[in-house]
Amino acid sequence: MSLILHQMDFNSLLAKAKFPFWATHSKSAYLLLNENGDIITFWERETFYYKNEVFAPIKMAGNVFNCFDVRGIQKLSTNIDVPYIFRARSDFFKAGTIPNFYTSLPICMLMVNPLDDGRFIGTVIMPELFPNIFSPMANAMIYIDTQSNLRGFNDGFYNYFKEQYPDPSELLGLPCGAFFTPTPIQLQNDFFSRFHGLNRDYSELIFRLDNLTDSANIIERDNKAYFTLTSDGLLWENQHNEGSYITFLHPIDIDAHDFRFETAFTPIKGEPPLVILGDRKGDSEYLDMKGYSWGVNYSGRRRAFLKRYTYPTVESDNTITPFTGRLNYSIEKRLTGLYWNVNNDEIIRYNDFELISNPKAYFSLYLRPGCSVMLHNAALYAEKRTLEYDRTDVTVRLTVPRPIYFMLSRFYNISLTGSYPDIHGYLLRDITRLQESLIKTQNSYQIEKREGERLRSLLTSRGDESSILLGECEELRTIRSKAEIIANSNATVLIQGETGSGKEVLAHYIHTRSLFSKGPFIKVDCSSLAPSLIESELFGHEKGSFTGALQSRKGKFEQAEGGTLFIDEINNLSAEVQAKLLNFLQDFNVTRVGGQRPIHLNLRIIIASNIPLDLLVQQGTFRQDLFFRINVITLKLPPLCERKDDLPLLCDHFIRQYNIQYGKQITGLTGDAYRKLHDYWWPGNIRELKNVLHHAVLFCDKNEIRADLISLKYSLEKNTHSIVQGQEKEKVPARGITKEKLMEYLRKNNGNIVKTATELSISRQTLYYHLKRYDINPDTHRI
Repeated sequence: MSLILHQMDFNSLLAKAKFPFWATHSKSAYLLLNENGDIITFWERETFYYKNEVFAPIKMAGNVFNCFDVRGIQKLSTNIDVPYIFRARSDFFKAGTIPNFYTSLPICMLMVNPLDDGRFIGTVIMPELFPNIFSPMANAMIYIDTQSNLRGFNDGFYNYFKEQYPDPSELLGLPCGAFFTPTPIQLQNDFFSRFHGLNRDYSELIFRLDNLTDSANIIERDNKAYFTLTSDGLLWENQHNEGSYITFLHPIDIDAHDFRFETAFTPIKGEPPLVILGDRKGDSEYLDMKGYSWGVNYSGRRRAFLKRYTYPTVESDNTITPFTGRLNYSIEKRLTGLYWNVNNDEIIRYNDFELISNPKAYFSLYLRPGCSVMLHNAALYAEKRTLEYDRTDVTVRLTVPRPIYFMLSRFYNISLTGSYPDIHGYLLRDITRLQESLIKTQNSYQIEKREGERLRSLLTSRGDESSILLGECEELRTIRSKAEIIANSNATVLIQGETGSGKEVLAHYIHTRSLFSKGPFIKVDCSSLAPSLIESELFGHEKGSFTGALQSRKGKFEQAEGGTLFIDEINNLSAEVQAKLLNFLQDFNVTRVGGQRPIHLNLRIIIASNIPLDLLVQQGTFRQDLFFRINVITLKLPPLCERKDDLPLLCDHFIRQYNIQYGKQITGLTGDAYRKLHDYWWPGNIRELKNVLHHAVLFCDKNEIRADLISLKYSLEKNTHSIVQGQEKEKVPARGITKEKLMEYLRKNNGNIVKTATELSISRQTLYYHLKRYDINPDTHRI
């Protein structure tokens, strides 16, 4: 069997191919096949990189069915409408096949094209941009999937993990959130959440083309297609073997303007045109070499795509049903975000932090060979960009094995092989030294102010009542978004969540952004007051109203006039105080204990409970009408064990806070310390985390907090801490609590909630959850 197919023989084969062929693909090698998939001969380009690692195994296999996923095909057939496209089998190409690069994905694909003599020619296609991305001299580079799991990386990235992971394949499949904060995908999503709803009006009309009979000074057509003016628009027919272009002659400065390009057309034959933003025909062979293109790949995965610099960048999540009828395209750019809508439905959005700067970019339409379309109109609107976005603020922090800062110098979303559009690549530039230098400069600048800041921190009494609601998990993002809306009203808010989960922080967050932010923020903790004092504490009292009332006193309601009153642990209120609170919420008039004159107040009420109030209503310990009154707007905070991705942010915040208080310069935690925090189940939530870090910072004598300084109250494993009075209790996993077991413990403890929860080694909130789940009333178990 001949191993090399000569250039002359190869060119003669191309003339026999059934479908158009890219014979100049510099990253490809070619196979001549029979219908059984046997390899007859080869043709290799000199620029085919890593041929020994990738192509040699294909040669040894002798048959493409042995090393490619042929999807159940027994034989190749010439009766096909599009070329065969096969991915390499993952069990054939293992991780590390390519030197200096590791991946769990097949690293090449095969495109098979029928010839007119019954044989087939196959093209082995390799990933783009060889050999640069796999070079050991390249920047750190990673590939991740849409779930943020690590699917590939080069040596530049692996070098940071060699000590911790001697086998690089152990890194594959790990979630990025385990060692990055924030993840690259979180940075992408953060852009759209921050600038959602940005003003989309564009005051400047660049051009508008409604009557295509007068388009000579607006559009430029090539001579590779037929154009006919009709009453419906411009009929555009491409009957040639090459693509055809229409370019709109009014340029736009991509970097300096936000804009919206609109066009309407009706596909007549074949696929609709692509939209290209870039050079003018004649200035560049490929118009999008300095810009972007949008379209649908109907011959492949049938996904809508956005390309940057002509390379695949991002695809739609779902397959696209072929467009029919009149189509209204809208391409919009806001700051660094790019949006593509078809008939008012968003198809693709993409945030390009390294936005292409082309001061003279043109919009063009590209029609594929054999297609025709009726073009109806086009328009371009623009506005000088006034809102700035800091493009340099695309920094991620590697928390494991040690703190290292990277800048995502470009969002490099190129598919690994062209057949994996859900796998995205990112280049990372190590800026740790720059960041450390910046930190030192900032420390030097602030050294004279540190003592004053430390004193202010010691004197402040608010502690957790910070206006910063830290967290990037989906639940916290949703809560922040709702809180921004809630803040603009005076509606009563109910916050629910476990003890220490940050209810007071959320209350203060709403207050600082509300209509009452200039007034005081007053807190009353119902769990810390004796039942006999709660009424006087809330409503105030007149002189002589009870023994010891030597003078009149304003209650918390009056103290919060013009501001916000935060009532924490409302579940501790007696029935009598609940009734008075209900009356107050109806008209916002308060009457002091022993008083007769109602006082009208203007304030906001925020209420919190660590026990689901609807359960207390069912048990008859909380008024149903009061619950309905305060349950207008409810926000539920997740416990810390359900949002561990936020641990790095919270740790940074508290360490920075205690650095100021104790005059230290701790930069973070060691990898072992962070893992210890991550593996813990945090029954005390954020408040417990703050106390743990307070202790660690206080006793830390280095720049990083070690694992031995992390002092946890309970075992790392949930429910292994239940030892009382020297006797080990029966350990009942929270997930293993049956109805019978729960009723047994309730009878044993005479229906006492606190004792039952303690013996089951669960929180009261978890116990209430199970009571509701099994429809059990604890009162029926009291003797």
